[in-house]
Amino acid sequence: MNRNRRWAKTGMVIAAVMAFATATLTGCGKTNSETIPSSAPSLTLDVTGASKDSEGRYSIRANARDSIEVTATVSGLSSLVGFYVPSGYGTFTGGTVNTLDGFTYYMADRSGKARATFVAGAQGTTSTGRIDMVARSLDVEATVPLSFDFATLTILPASITITDVSAPGVYVYARGGLPPIEWFVSDPRVLAFNVVNDTTIELYVVDAAAFTGTVYTLDAIDKEGQTAQINVTLGGATACTAATITANPTSVSKGLGASTVVSIVVVDSNQSADTVEVIVSGSTSSTMTLTQWGGPGIYEGSITLVGDGSTLPYTFSYSGGSGSGCQPTVATVSVTPA
Repeated sequence: MNRNRRWAKTGMVIAAVMAFATATLTGCGKTNSETIPSSAPSLTLDVTGASKDSEGRYSIRANARDSIEVTATVSGLSSLVGFYVPSGYGTFTGGTVNTLDGFTYYMADRSGKARATFVAGAQGTTSTGRIDMVARSLDVEATVPLSFDFATLTILPASITITDVSAPGVYVYARGGLPPIEWFVSDPRVLAFNVVNDTTIELYVVDAAAFTGTVYTLDAIDKEGQTAQINVTLGGATACTAATITANPTSVSKGLGASTVVSIVVVDSNQSADTVEVIVSGSTSSTMTLTQWGGPGIYEGSITLVGDGSTLPYTFSYSGGSGSGCQPTVATVSVTPA
């Protein structure tokens, strides 16, 4: 009986200690599953599809073609994540716009990620913009700094008037577009250009004689399809200098078998070819070729005329020149047998 009483007392002591320990853990520490503290709420942003500029901001060209992809990761917050950029810079694709706060909301997936794509739009009149894209879940916000380039393609100068077609070409520049730039002239018979670099050309007149008095255009298109256009005109008193043709001598012998060498000179400041053609008409018709002589635009050639007793003059005609208003014209000179 004494042994049984001792074991009973021992069991009561153990039970009491266990009860005290349990009461201490649950009553003072409160470490049950409902009260274990969770990690602090967080909202982080990750950007893809954009590069950083010199200021450390994500750079995006605002020409309605470029976009930026942002992924927000939320923890301990609502599964709804809103994204915001001031109006006029572009729009978010998909999502639901809240008219009260201006945010576009997306639902995060099971891993807590909400993905948004922002498409830039060329709005406003300034060429640059620096803003923050804001993401929000409940009352927690995160920002991404953005630098906008309103990349509107323009051509400089805004218009061109060529007053001296014999002068060097005019340098033309493209600004705001994404290189390389492609260039087009409305009439390649009149205007042409040399490519200097990805954004610059040298525009020049091919043949002023082909100018019809209308306005010509120069067009540019960049890699993204943006276009720009300017007008090109020829004007001023020196726009097109009329070509001249001279003969030396202007009188030759009509005697049968008498031969005379005649020198023909053409001066055409609008011409840069190596040779030009002159039509000879008289008792017989033919064509003679003049070669560049003494400098650009000056051409010379010789022809031997043999007398046949006729006094019918020889006429030399050059049709490659241009007269007043840059209209096509024909320069002529006559040689008379006597």
